[in-house]
Amino acid sequence: MRKDLHTMPNFRRPISLLLLLLLSALLICCALADDNSSSSKECINDEDMGSESNCTATAGMDNNIDNDKVKADSLLRTGIRALTEEKDSQKANSIFDKIALDYPNYERMHDVQKFNGIALSNLGHGSKALWCFKNAMLLANEYPGKQMLEKEANGNGYQLFVGGTGQIVQSTALQYWNKVTSKGGAVGSNGFPDKSLMYNAISLAYGVGRHENAKVLNDLLLQIDPNHGGARLMAATMTLENADDGTNSKNKKSGLEMMYDALQSYEQYPWDAAMAWGKVGGVECTLKGHGSDGCVDSWLKAFEFATKLTPIDAEIAIKGVTNASNAMFKQQRSLKEVQKLGEKAVQFGVLNEPLQLPAQLIKGVSNSPYRDDARNWKTVQHLEKHYPKIREEILKSYESGKLHKDSKLDDEGLHTAGEWRELNVFAHGLVDQKALTLLPYTAKVVMALVDATSMVLGGTKVSMMEPGTVVRVHTGETNARLRIHLGINIPDGAFIRVNNETRTWTEGKCTVIDDSYVHEVWHHGNQKRIVLIVDVWHLDMELRRREDSIKQPNALEMYRHYKKDMRMTLLNQGVPEDMIPDVFISERDD
Repeated sequence: MRKDLHTMPNFRRPISLLLLLLLSALLICCALADDNSSSSKECINDEDMGSESNCTATAGMDNNIDNDKVKADSLLRTGIRALTEEKDSQKANSIFDKIALDYPNYERMHDVQKFNGIALSNLGHGSKALWCFKNAMLLANEYPGKQMLEKEANGNGYQLFVGGTGQIVQSTALQYWNKVTSKGGAVGSNGFPDKSLMYNAISLAYGVGRHENAKVLNDLLLQIDPNHGGARLMAATMTLENADDGTNSKNKKSGLEMMYDALQSYEQYPWDAAMAWGKVGGVECTLKGHGSDGCVDSWLKAFEFATKLTPIDAEIAIKGVTNASNAMFKQQRSLKEVQKLGEKAVQFGVLNEPLQLPAQLIKGVSNSPYRDDARNWKTVQHLEKHYPKIREEILKSYESGKLHKDSKLDDEGLHTAGEWRELNVFAHGLVDQKALTLLPYTAKVVMALVDATSMVLGGTKVSMMEPGTVVRVHTGETNARLRIHLGINIPDGAFIRVNNETRTWTEGKCTVIDDSYVHEVWHHGNQKRIVLIVDVWHLDMELRRREDSIKQPNALEMYRHYKKDMRMTLLNQGVPEDMIPDVFISERDD
């Protein structure tokens, strides 16, 4: 081995895998025990029950717990015992695989994946363990509100749970690296290089961000075995990563050719093939367009390979189905074709519903295409209360031509006929200075809404459609938000379809949609259609989940400024003091 392989800089100090494992197992068992006893405690402690019949009725409802959950809970406990007490990783792996196959929508799948990753690591399957760990972090981060997560994090949120899994990954990666770089460590019992151990070390090093270390070892593995399928996939992946700045199309094409060539050996490394097809999908879409056949086909393959695995690769499966579907929309394929793909994804526990297809899917929050429960929301009541002056201001600006002049045409290629223009009031948490001047009253009304002003994953805008406008089927980026439409000027002939339900708007009233579902708009009337669109945080998204959903550092910083001091954050953006509301309104207390 080369001398420079004997160190792997910047790894965190390894945390005892056994300690983390035992602690996690204890917390899981405690959580399961608490859940099993919760119904009786609730009945005993409820002073308002008032009668034995009420208590019996409550117990009866508790006895309707889904049998699948009970079975999965039991299997999870058995798997943990096999792993921690019996020290039988093979048995544990079989049990965790069974849960993943038989109960894909099990609410504690993140635990199944985490413990399965540990079992697989013990068995020497480092690459497969890595994707289980990634699944665990993905599901824990985006399956919110679980009692167990609160307990694991000791009240500090599930970021700590994700950190714990991340520490296990770091420890596992370092463990493999130390094995392969120790004297004679890369030599198998037969006296030849242990290529499997080397490749597992490469995958884990790459997975925890040590790309240079992974490249050095991968180059060595290719010298030993130029036809090693996994090493060839990794080399192609690294080439594509290095060309991922959007400026070097030559390197992208070179990496793409390498990837297609390496994928001929995918049977040997099926978990890496799923990831590789995802890489191919991203490059095909960039080079040939998001509506190209190459873009669609490669993302479909990514989904196909990800869902063939046991357990499935949740991250690639979600990316595969959402990216393929949205590319199919650009090709204007039939909704039935997309729905059929979505139904497969639902069966695998990847999607909530077949036609809810955001790029970022938050699991566990309530979902409905239209939110008819919004009548009682403080945000909705506030907007409808101020509707008369909002409408007067927007229509006056429209008739003067100023709104048309300062607005922008749709630049996402979503409308296929007519004219669709928008003026931002807020965009990703930033105030639009033109809107402050043009629509001061409307801007001030929106500023009072904490859940709208701090919505850094969307914005507030005036949406104007001329007669004859058609907006094709598409989806929003995330279900972390909900979208409010306040009807300003609604002529006959203007319609919106969300999921499979068609409605129109009402002037002065709010229509609230979840735009993570497929939706489309058409306007066959003879007058302008104007609505005020206000994006707000999903009501089920509390502070920690909101922060977890924000991937861009600048956006996260902006959100935290708003949470700390709404008034000062607005002042710092140049909002005049007399425009800042005296009272701020929020749907949540946190």
